[in-house]
Amino acid sequence: MIIRHQRASSGDKGFRQLARYIRGRSAEPRATWFLAANLPGVTTTNDLELACRLVEAVQAQNTRAGKARTYHLVISLHPEDRSLDMKELRHVVENLVDTLGFSEHQYIAARHNDKDHEHVHVAINKIHPDTFRIHSPAWDHQKLFAAGRALEAELDLTPLRSMAREREKLPQRAADCEAHQGIDSFARWARKTLSAVFV
Repeated sequence: MIIRHQRASSGDKGFRQLARYIRGRSAEPRATWFLAANLPGVTTTNDLELACRLVEAVQAQNTRAGKARTYHLVISLHPEDRSLDMKELRHVVENLVDTLGFSEHQYIAARHNDKDHEHVHVAINKIHPDTFRIHSPAWDHQKLFAAGRALEAELDLTPLRSMAREREKLPQRAADCEAHQGIDSFARWARKTLSAVFV
């Protein structure tokens, strides 16, 4: 399982753009599972316009926060892992949202299976709906890594290779590729092959 915070691009337009991406623009529905939290009246992807309006109303109450008011979390399963049922998906999302300190915040989550691996997108409003203060979790990468290892063990999922365990430093993209595809990356192949040639 790979869990990461997807950083916003310079052209990112916030929660509404991310919600549209999660829903998909084609007639074929992209989301095979959907969850909304702290958004009254939002139950399916058909209610995304209402979700966007509720989130934007809360975000408008904070005049001091910058543009980065939406937290985009991506949860990817290993291609060989079983498909999680609705209860398990809800447990995974709620556990990770709580780990980051966003359990009282507005968020939506949707599962996509349009790639060779199942993955879930979570769009979280960083502005608290009652205090209107922005929350930016510190050390989120480490918190997500630890929570992911615990969820893998609990749900009997394929564990992510740990660079620390293997005592080698692969580029992050190569490590992500290995976790997604379940095969050695080019970086690992090159390291093994070239180290044998130059010894």
